[in-house]
Amino acid sequence: GAALQSQHNLIQVLQRDSLELWGEKGRAITAQHRGAVQAQKNAQAEAQTQAQGQAQAQAQNKTKHSQASKGVKPDAEVPPVPASDWMDQRRSLHTI
Repeated sequence: GAALQSQHNLIQVLQRDSLELWGEKGRAITAQHRGAVQAQKNAQAEAQTQAQGQAQAQAQNKTKHSQASKGVKPDAEVPPVPASDWMDQRRSLHTI
């Protein structure tokens, strides 16, 4: 009878230890998950802030560009030179 009682007591002690260990592991996993979620939220907020900053910068650049180009005439387009003219230019004779 004493051996059975000793085993019963040992099982109860080990069961309490096991419950404590699993509780600590659960708290650690929960804390890790909360940290990961918080880090993800911070990263999303930072990305959103950067995107808004870039959008504002682009809007300012467009405003500056449109204001600067109002009085400037666009350059006249030059037609492309035919391939036959290139050949003639390379073989033309220059005399002094």
